Amino acid sequence: MKILIFNLLSIVSGMAIVIQSSLSGQLSKNLQNPLLSSFCLYLVSAILIGVLIAFGLVPLPSIERVRATPTHLWFLGSLFSVVGLGLCYWLMPQIGVARVLVGVVTGQMVVATIISHFGIFGMPVIEINKEKFIGLVLLIVSVLLINKEG
Repeated sequence: MKILIFNLLSIVSGMAIVIQSSLSGQLSKNLQNPLLSSFCLYLVSAILIGVLIAFGLVPLPSIERVRATPTHLWFLGSLFSVVGLGLCYWLMPQIGVARVLVGVVTGQMVVATIISHFGIFGMPVIEINKEKFIGLVLLIVSVLLINKEG
């Protein structure tokens, strides 16, 4: 039951990301600046999260836990987020939501499968098997088919 709920939540998450990306892509097009669009997204998100924290709706970690967190974890995720979202917001007005997001999802699945296979970043090890490999190949084929002209 727990896995079913998590799968449903991941679908909702994906739906929210598509809507958010579409709206931010439109903002990028209107502003003619994908990085400014990303900045606006992060600024408003930070304000909304700040409100949740201020009202005590988000538990904060202890100062010891904060100090024990490696420095690179505070910054590298942001770097990859800026690159990923900046490209996403720039590409959407150019080639469309479906074409961009099928590539995004495929890229995420390929990298996630590699990270899981080797347990990179302390993630649980879930080895690549024949079925997973075929699934990745089919995802790549889907990118080619969805992006095919005509």
